[in-house]
Amino acid sequence: MVLCIGFWTPIGRERLGGTAYQSFDSLLVSFMDVGVSSAPLVAVPAPSWEPMQSPAKSGSRTSKRHRPAEVRPTGPSAPEPAVAVSSAPSPIEGLPQPALPRKDESVPLEAYSADLIRDAFEGEASKLLLDGKAAGDKVLLRVAGICRWQGRYIAKVTVTNRTGEDFFIKELSAYAGPDYVTLRSYFRLFVEPGRTREGLVVFEAKAGAKVKITLKEDRERGRVIDAPVQYPF
Repeated sequence: MVLCIGFWTPIGRERLGGTAYQSFDSLLVSFMDVGVSSAPLVAVPAPSWEPMQSPAKSGSRTSKRHRPAEVRPTGPSAPEPAVAVSSAPSPIEGLPQPALPRKDESVPLEAYSADLIRDAFEGEASKLLLDGKAAGDKVLLRVAGICRWQGRYIAKVTVTNRTGEDFFIKELSAYAGPDYVTLRSYFRLFVEPGRTREGLVVFEAKAGAKVKITLKEDRERGRVIDAPVQYPF
């Protein structure tokens, strides 16, 4: 009661003068006293707001806004490498392509050997299989094939012995009519009973020649067998 009486009793300058209280709309209230400082004022930049990055990428990549600009060289650019153009025909699916010619090194005649001629015949894509036969007293001579190699011809022949004793070979050569056209001839000296042996004959022939392979027997009997080479020279 004493507090109430003291609050409502008009004691003091404001109450004696009838001070009227106004609205706080235009009133600026100072909550604390600020001392005037002599230090210079420093402008604090406003924080720049950037979009938040993913934690996985923020540590490994640098923001594009702070990335330094790339310096491009002002000198002349390096010339582009020349592209080699192949002259070989490009393969087309479904269409046969012409075979490229094979370049064989020329082999001199004195360097011929049985292995060289055999490999040349077997590896030559132009070889033809033939079947020219001739027989004499149970000995069969057969021209099995022919090919053209380095401007010359290679004939493959077989000799079959159907007798009961060895057949000894004296000569296995190529003839164009009566002319001897053989360059080299490779064969075994004898053929066992019931066996077939192969031989190779290298020869030259002119256009239109009629070539035959002649087999001559060694020893006393001296049989001679001729088999035609059925090839259009």
